[in-house]
Amino acid sequence: MAQNPFEVLPSEILDSIVDLVVSEYDPYSLEYHLVCLRRRDLLRIAYSCKCLCFPSLRKFWANIFDGSFHMSALEVLLVSLPRDVKQSLGIYALVPETTFMEYCQCIRSVSLEALFSNIHRWLEKHQSRGSLIYNTLEMRREVARELLRQFKTCTKPIEKLRCVGFHQNPAWIINYQLVLEPEFAQWIGKITILVIRGPFNSVALINGLARNCKNISKLVFSFYCFGTDHFAEIMQAALRLINIQPKLKCLVWNGTYGMQNISGDDPSPVLEILPKHAGTLTCLRFEQMDFSLIQSLENLAACYNLESLTFERCRNISYQAVQPMNQGLERLREIRLLECQDFDPMETFANERGILVLPPGVIF
Repeated sequence: MAQNPFEVLPSEILDSIVDLVVSEYDPYSLEYHLVCLRRRDLLRIAYSCKCLCFPSLRKFWANIFDGSFHMSALEVLLVSLPRDVKQSLGIYALVPETTFMEYCQCIRSVSLEALFSNIHRWLEKHQSRGSLIYNTLEMRREVARELLRQFKTCTKPIEKLRCVGFHQNPAWIINYQLVLEPEFAQWIGKITILVIRGPFNSVALINGLARNCKNISKLVFSFYCFGTDHFAEIMQAALRLINIQPKLKCLVWNGTYGMQNISGDDPSPVLEILPKHAGTLTCLRFEQMDFSLIQSLENLAACYNLESLTFERCRNISYQAVQPMNQGLERLREIRLLECQDFDPMETFANERGILVLPPGVIF
C-alpha cells in the first residue's frame, strides 16, 4: 500500500499549519481560514494525519471548542463519528466519508450552549436546503448525545464544562441536563473546571452536577439573574456545590450585572463558606458585589494559601472590614481592583503590602 504523504510531514510543518489555523489576527480569523481556499488541504491533512492530533491538533481544539465553538468544529466532529452512528442519526449522507480519526481524544473542554446551538444551526441549514426532513428537539439531543458518547471515550478526562445560556427557554434547560444522564455520570465526575453562567433556572443542573462532580479545582458562577424568583434556590444550590469540593483552588463569583440594590449582590453567603476551603483556595475573584453589609473579612483572611485576589466592579468596603486581612494572608502576592467604587480601604491595604496590580494603562 502506498504511503500516505501526509503521515511523513515533519512535525515543524504540521505545527506551522496548525499555527496558521489558530492565528489570532482578528476574532474571526479561525473561521476565515477554515472556509477560505486553504480549507480543503487543511482538512485533508487533519483527517489523514495521526501525527497532527498529538500535540498539535490540541492547539486547534483549544481555540475553537472552548467558548468560541464554530460550526466548522461541529462538522469535523460529525465527520469523525462512526458510520453506523451517522446512519442511525440519519445524517450519513450529509457528511463526507473519510478515514476515521479519533478527534474526540483531543477534546478537553465542552461548551454545552455552543454544542446545542451549532447542532441546531447545522440541522437547520440542511433542512432549508431540502437535504434533511426533520430538525426536531429530540433529534438535536440525539446528535448531542452521540457526540458526548464519543467525548467520554477519551483516554484523558475532560477538563472543563461550560453551561452558559442567556435564556429562559425550558427546552434549553433540559438540553443541558443531558450530561446528567447515568451513562455520563463517570465522565463528568472527572471534570476539574466548571463554568455556569446565565439567567436560566439552573437548580436541577447544579444539583445534578453536585452529585457527580467532586474533583472541581475551579468554579465560575455568573448568574446575571439575582433578584428573580429562582435566585434563592440557585444561590443555595451553588453554595452546596462549592461546599462539597475538597480540591477547590479557584472561585469566581459574579453578582448582579449592571444592576444594584436588588437581592444577590451581597457576598456574605460566599464569605461564610470560605474557611472550609482555607487550605486549598489560591485564587478568589468577586464581581458586581456590594460589601456595604460586610463588617469583617475574617473568613477571607482565614484562607492562608490565597495567592491572588480580584475585585471587579465591586463597591462600598470599609476599613473595619479589611482590618482582619492585616493579620494573615502571608502568601497573597497580588490584589487586582478593576472599576471598583468606594474601595479605598482595600487599595490602601494592597499598597501597604506592595501587591496592588494596576490595570493596563493605569499609572499610579
